[in-house]
Amino acid sequence: MASPVQDPSKITVVAIEGTMADIHTSVQTYLRANLAGNDTLYELNIVRNIHDNRVVCYIMYEDQ
Repeated sequence: MASPVQDPSKITVVAIEGTMADIHTSVQTYLRANLAGNDTLYELNIVRNIHDNRVVCYIMYEDQ
């Protein structure tokens, strides 16, 4: 199966940190400010810290 990635050099991965209560706001703010209409969003992964309420959201997208 061929990869859907058009240009691997344009792949961007960012990590956004927050809490379970506010990560959705931080992620939405980042996406609205940084993704254009023709960018391709491939993945959103949220990883929770096992010791507290902190989370990290990894966002992978291709910048056109």
